[in-house]
Amino acid sequence: MRTFSIPYNNDMLLLDKLGEKFPDHISQCKEIYFAIPNHIAGTGRAINQGNDYEDEIVQLLKKARDKNIEGNLLINTGCLGLRIADVEFVRNIINYIYNLKESDGLEVVTVADYYLALEVKQAIPDIKLECSSIAYVDSLEKAKYWGELGCDIMVIPPVLNKNLKFIRQMREALPHVQLKLVINQTCLHDCPMWQGHHNLRGHGNEGAVYLNICQNLFKEKPWLLYSSSFIPPQYMDYYDEFIDIYKLVDRRHSTIEILQNFGAYCGDKNSSEKFDELNKIIPEKAFEKVIGCNKMCSSCGFCECAYNNNAK
Repeated sequence: MRTFSIPYNNDMLLLDKLGEKFPDHISQCKEIYFAIPNHIAGTGRAINQGNDYEDEIVQLLKKARDKNIEGNLLINTGCLGLRIADVEFVRNIINYIYNLKESDGLEVVTVADYYLALEVKQAIPDIKLECSSIAYVDSLEKAKYWGELGCDIMVIPPVLNKNLKFIRQMREALPHVQLKLVINQTCLHDCPMWQGHHNLRGHGNEGAVYLNICQNLFKEKPWLLYSSSFIPPQYMDYYDEFIDIYKLVDRRHSTIEILQNFGAYCGDKNSSEKFDELNKIIPEKAFEKVIGCNKMCSSCGFCECAYNNNAK
């Protein structure tokens, strides 16, 4: 059975609505992920939080436990700046994780910074540690370093979503680490702005300067969607052999969007319209070509030709 990680969008009724709408599939929701309070550290999204956000997290964890869903705390900012060298800053993060784990049942913490991950795992060895996609583990050597550190869950960088050879190799290299795949995020293949985008978000800016460039490139060259990180639901069969958890994004989405995406990807029979809508984004022949090619796009032209033929 496929399992999913879903985003918490500050709607305390999200899990209730999920259970009501998908009673036959709620068991496939393995975890819900949410941000650490902004005053303690940052995450991979610049999202405002209410004054009662810390109490909100406690309530969310209780709801999740009642539904047998794990809570996943994000501390996956792309840039911690000089704060990472501040002993007090790191200690405050660890204390917050420890208290949330002991008092409220937190089970997973997602980190992008290797040093912070090391400190967290040494201080709280029984917490599940997840390596964020923002850590950009794009080689087996990097993956092994995280594995030796004590990483329990590894998120494949979206740039590698359509590199089945690498995903297979990572599965073989890290047999005791769960692999997680972000399936509905659309990012350019080999995006030149990945690092800058996440660094800017780490400083509290959503990074529109980069998003505008991405959006314009997709408009100018819509066939870039074929090689992008996006994976339509009908192609998940290609990954089931290697992937333990499928992650849906993101925390800025409305509850309706999150429910629709979960329904389409989990196989809910009443979500066929959304299922078909997502599958139309990438034709089957194009998907099969991209996951098996060498990604030398500048010397190929297949995706552009396929798009033009499909648009006729």
